[in-house]
Amino acid sequence: MRDLRWVGLHWDEGPERDHPQHGPYFQRLAAARPQALRAAAALEAGQAYEAWESPEELTAERKEAEARKEN
Repeated sequence: MRDLRWVGLHWDEGPERDHPQHGPYFQRLAAARPQALRAAAALEAGQAYEAWESPEELTAERKEAEARKEN
């Protein structure tokens, strides 16, 4: 951004200007947004469900189901 200012380029919105309805302005922040939107759409369509079990709990449940020969 410093280099852009140095060559005389200025912008109407961006990380240095507070526009809460726009952004995110950095790729590392924008990457999570499409993933969250896809997850929300899958939940709404009934193609996914929320699971709050820990990895250990899931492993225990999986082993119990395998012992009963269930999926």
